[in-house]
Amino acid sequence: VKAGTFPRILLSFVTSLSEGNALFTLETLNELLREELIQITTDERGNREIVSKDHADPGSQVNVAKWESTSMVTSALMRVESLTSDQQKCVKLASVFTGNTISMSDLSASMKASRSESAFDERRVVDDLHLLLTCKTLVKLGVFNEVGDAEFAIRSPLLKTVARSLVLKGQSLKVKKSTLLNRARNMLMKMETTSSDNSAKETLRKSPTAGNGYGRRRRSQMWE
Repeated sequence: VKAGTFPRILLSFVTSLSEGNALFTLETLNELLREELIQITTDERGNREIVSKDHADPGSQVNVAKWESTSMVTSALMRVESLTSDQQKCVKLASVFTGNTISMSDLSASMKASRSESAFDERRVVDDLHLLLTCKTLVKLGVFNEVGDAEFAIRSPLLKTVARSLVLKGQSLKVKKSTLLNRARNMLMKMETTSSDNSAKETLRKSPTAGNGYGRRRRSQMWE
């Protein structure tokens, strides 16, 4: 099969999942063939080409985590299990979100969903610092990429898919709900802070003593 006969969407999916590993590429194609998501056809000249079923994206129709008999999934599972418990929790929580990146605030909110509120109140600063150090360690281990100010992304799409499969559906929904509530709470706090600042500035501007130096002279007299 010539490389030029690969559908672009299929080539992108296989390349991203196999990460350039020849064995993983072969296993991916074999599994897609076994699940009949792709097929090899032969034209009148005897040239063979690979086509996707209904020209759809295989990534939207396949559960890679179920390929447990393959070396690629086994290696990803072993890598997750080789991490410490805190590192595993970070990777699993980061895998829940569909976006490419996850911020520290979202990870912190996710952690909050897995512990009691009282414990969070007592150890908020310590837990957030420990979370940041854990993410930095995962960057050094090649599991995370640091893509911005306190923003991280799981480097391997395969690792992200396998880690997501290790998170129970109920827990996944709980994590997402907690994160969305935390985002809304932070947005409201910023709006209230901005509104309070504007109100204070407006009150000061309308004050009869504003700008005439009376307030400064009064404070000066109090300190004399």
